[in-house]
Amino acid sequence: MKSASALFVLLLLVLSASCSYSTAYNKSADVHLDGWTPADTFFFDIHVTDTLRANDISTLERGHSYSFVLSFRYSDDYIFRTIPLTIGIDRENYKVAPELQSAGTWGSLYQDEFVIPNIRPEFADTGLHVISILPDTTLTGIYSVGIELRR
Repeated sequence: MKSASALFVLLLLVLSASCSYSTAYNKSADVHLDGWTPADTFFFDIHVTDTLRANDISTLERGHSYSFVLSFRYSDDYIFRTIPLTIGIDRENYKVAPELQSAGTWGSLYQDEFVIPNIRPEFADTGLHVISILPDTTLTGIYSVGIELRR
C-alpha cells in the first residue's frame, strides 16, 4: 500500500512538471529564396477567446501572459551573428536582434530558437489579433521564421 501511494505521488509530480509550460501557438513561414526584405512582412493571426476548450488549437486565452519564442532556419549563406527584426503585436512594436548560436542542424541548415524575455504578449480583448515580423534590412540565407507562444 505504501509503494502504491508513493507511485501515485511520483506520477502526480511527473505530470505537474510536464505541464510547466506548453505550446499554445506555433506557426512558421518560409522566406523567399532571393532574400527576406522589410517589404516581406510575415503576419501571424492569433485567435483569442475567453476560455479554452480541450480541442482548441492555436487559440489563446484572454488575459493570460505568454512567453514569446522565435525560431529560425538558416544556412552558411547568412553571414551575420544577429538577426535584426521588428516585431509588432497589435499596435506595439519591438526591436530585437537575437544572436545566432548554430545549435542544431536540419540537413544542411542550422536551426536556432530564442525566448525573447522583453516580449510577453497578453491580450485584453477576444477576437483576431496579429503578430507581424519583418527584418530591419535585407537578409539572405534565412529559410524560415517561426513563432511560438508558451503558457
